[in-house]
Amino acid sequence: MLPLPNDVHGLIFDCDGTLADTMPLHLRAWQAMMARYGGSISSDEFYALGGVPTRRMIEILNERHNTNVPVDEGTIEKEKLYFDLTHTVEPIAEVIDVVNYAKGRIPMAVASGGERYVVERTLKLIGLDNVFDAVVTADDVQWGKPSPDIFLEAALRIGVAPEHCLVFEDADNGFIAAQHARMRCIDIRKHRKSFSLCPQHEHPSAGPDSV
Repeated sequence: MLPLPNDVHGLIFDCDGTLADTMPLHLRAWQAMMARYGGSISSDEFYALGGVPTRRMIEILNERHNTNVPVDEGTIEKEKLYFDLTHTVEPIAEVIDVVNYAKGRIPMAVASGGERYVVERTLKLIGLDNVFDAVVTADDVQWGKPSPDIFLEAALRIGVAPEHCLVFEDADNGFIAAQHARMRCIDIRKHRKSFSLCPQHEHPSAGPDSV
């Protein structure tokens, strides 16, 4: 496991695709929901929008494809479709090893763009429902990833300054959000056996529509 830098005093984890291998299930739910309203979403498009809250994703897809999927109804339906698939979810073992190592040693939070009830169910299914000091979801912030709000709120709730937090992520929008929050992050997508630190960049302001 990658050694934690000495000046890291808090860990923040994305949920879908980072703690739990849920992304294929979310894709199935998205495609089923969009099809019911005469729309569509490709695999590439879905993964490119990783970390964006469900409501905002529907708005983006409507704008891109000139569809009219109702935001409220579509959000509820998509989450229900996903919820019905969650019994098959599996944890991502290499990230769970980090959680188990840090448990009781360092404050930890989850920062997910998902709805709270779905995130909490996912954590329970993979045995992490009573592990984290804070769980921050799309219900808790105005703007989702790639804006930094969700990571900054997570840092606030665990009482750690952003520059001393380390984020574990699997999506480009999450990396951008972490950088905007002035946090270091680890890309788990390609290096589960030996995590790699995301490169450090300048940190311009993040707006609500910077996707």
